Amino acid sequence: MPLYQIIGLNVKGEKVVTQWSASNESDLKGIANSQKISLLHHKILNNDQPFTAAKSQKLKPTQVAIFCERLAPLLEMRVPLSQALAFLHEKSPDSMIRGIAQNLKNSLEQMPFPQAIESCGKFPPLVSGSIKAGNDSALLPEVLNILARFYRAQVTMISSIRNALVQPSFALVIVLGYLLFSLIFTVPNLAKMMESMNAKPGGIMALQIWLSEMLRQFWPISLAGFLFLIFTIFTDNPIRQKVWESAIQRIGFLREVFWGMRQTSLLYAMAILFKANVPHSQVLHYLIDVAKGTPLELQLKNAEAHFQNEAKLTHALELHVDLDPDILFALKAGHESSQLPEQTEKIAKLYEKQVMLASESIANKITPIIIILTAVLAVSSYLMTFGATMSVTMKLMRGGL
Repeated sequence: MPLYQIIGLNVKGEKVVTQWSASNESDLKGIANSQKISLLHHKILNNDQPFTAAKSQKLKPTQVAIFCERLAPLLEMRVPLSQALAFLHEKSPDSMIRGIAQNLKNSLEQMPFPQAIESCGKFPPLVSGSIKAGNDSALLPEVLNILARFYRAQVTMISSIRNALVQPSFALVIVLGYLLFSLIFTVPNLAKMMESMNAKPGGIMALQIWLSEMLRQFWPISLAGFLFLIFTIFTDNPIRQKVWESAIQRIGFLREVFWGMRQTSLLYAMAILFKANVPHSQVLHYLIDVAKGTPLELQLKNAEAHFQNEAKLTHALELHVDLDPDILFALKAGHESSQLPEQTEKIAKLYEKQVMLASESIANKITPIIIILTAVLAVSSYLMTFGATMSVTMKLMRGGL
């Protein structure tokens, strides 16, 4: 929505200089009439539309963390919300956050902050719901701080797991790339040399020559398959997501790490909602959105259906959601001691540390696989070069004798 700077006169004849957001000049005049201001001059300051352009594009977890991390301390220092958003617009390193901060500031003239957050359509439901509840209970800075920790923890845990898997993924690509290069370029030259010397290949060398001929005959398919493998490993796509889900279900230590990460995310989300004094009848609704696409989603839906007839949230979670006993015990203790937000955040931090340690051990567990692949590469190189050369040499020696 364009931002206009206007100069006008109020009912007392005093000069007024301010800024309004309006879709067009007719709307601008309507706002002026409602404010009882006679327009003298106006001009467009900014015609950017960050909310309408790419409306479906949501903020990434990193961007949500930055937004909350920078806004929370300003509000804790009792900086007015409009000035805090203006500061974000000027100082934020992210262009999307700058645009959102500016539009939120302009929207404050027409609606409350929680409604502006929800109407912009850029934030996850957990953020908009928590900010609304935190604003109503005068705990907005505290809620923003926990939101920042939650999304920062998500980013940190996912990054640590990805970093642990980058080395083996890169090694796998190098091994397969070298084998393909050898089969397509090196083996044919060795085969020609053996043919020129009337040396008949046998055993593994014959198999390699056959594979080389097949790859050379269908090289476009081979190249496409190799590029597809690189795309699947190193980019975010549905295929990699399905492969990951299958690997998580079948590989024990990966299943343990990802299950811990999901429980940590759920705990941080609960801490946010409890801190914001969100009614327990709505907590499960937001948790379902956090757990979307994971096995916890269906379990939380069952808990939500059960909670309609149950007074205790912790009891519904215990019956229907597969959480660790330590988590259930901490939730019960926090509920009984009236310290549920603090207790939930404390155990969330504990599980975050456990996930970080477990993700660091992934590289140690995958290292033997890398060693095996390297050994296979070394043996294959020997068979394709020195083995073939020795075969030809022995053939020549027998002929000479």
